[in-house]
Amino acid sequence: MSDLRADILKDLRRDEGLKLKPYIDTVGKLTIGYGHNLDDLGISVRIAGLMLLEDFAQAEADLDRSLPWWRNMPEPHQRGLANMSFNLGLPKLMKFKKMLAALQDGNGKLAKDEALDSKWAGQVGERANRIADLYLQTSEHVFSVAPSIPMPAGFGVEAPPQWKDFLQRHPEFASTADSAKLTPERLEQLVEVNRLVNDGCHYEHDEAGHDHWNVMEIGDMGDCEEFVFTKIRLLVEKGWPRGALRPVICRTLENIAHMVLSIHTTDGVYIVDNRFSYVALWAILPYRWLYRLDGSTWRTVFNQEREVT
Repeated sequence: MSDLRADILKDLRRDEGLKLKPYIDTVGKLTIGYGHNLDDLGISVRIAGLMLLEDFAQAEADLDRSLPWWRNMPEPHQRGLANMSFNLGLPKLMKFKKMLAALQDGNGKLAKDEALDSKWAGQVGERANRIADLYLQTSEHVFSVAPSIPMPAGFGVEAPPQWKDFLQRHPEFASTADSAKLTPERLEQLVEVNRLVNDGCHYEHDEAGHDHWNVMEIGDMGDCEEFVFTKIRLLVEKGWPRGALRPVICRTLENIAHMVLSIHTTDGVYIVDNRFSYVALWAILPYRWLYRLDGSTWRTVFNQEREVT
């Protein structure tokens, strides 16, 4: 990125200011972020999708923290409860004491009755009926996306030239494939480092022909690759095995080339991303997975798909 454009963006961040909640600007327009005019511009489909993923991750984290047994329920029951958590928020969901007790006991019929016998059911209409019907189903109705599903690896490919150049300048990033035990402390570290880099560094897409991978300091500007390698450096400093922290190249829903950091653990493969503030299982993200680093070898990634019978 040219110095001029970087200076302009710096000026805009200073002069617009960052507001994370909507406000009325000096000419009466509903505004958010760095001066984004919601009244006239709204938001893009991409931003709406990102907001959905982030809000869902929060609903999922709320359930993990307050109702850890929910992961052991049949998958349709998990779908229904996660939907309610997203819609209601945890404080209101926790008021459904009889429904939650029925779900924990595996009594789907009672859980359905309790869900529908509520003010909430009258407010959301058919949504409540769809969710309540899930409580009568069992796991065979739903395709499983479970933590135990590994990220598939195919044949070896030639390393990207940017990786070869990066290793010459940062040989400490060379490693052998490894995995890490995901403890509550380490999960907190993942969330902390992901948010520190995402909030503390500024994203700027590399110009064509100038895609040189680097490691940033907090406050620097960089592309998705810089976010990945900066997170690896910080996690290694916290004691993570470097071989468990592996870059993955993918394409977004908009068919844009992208890199994320995969964390290989004894409980599955998780992803941290400069586009999201949460930690997610790789299989739930809407990406087309292309290549992953396994130790010193780059390999293709084959997408997990349901078989058509």
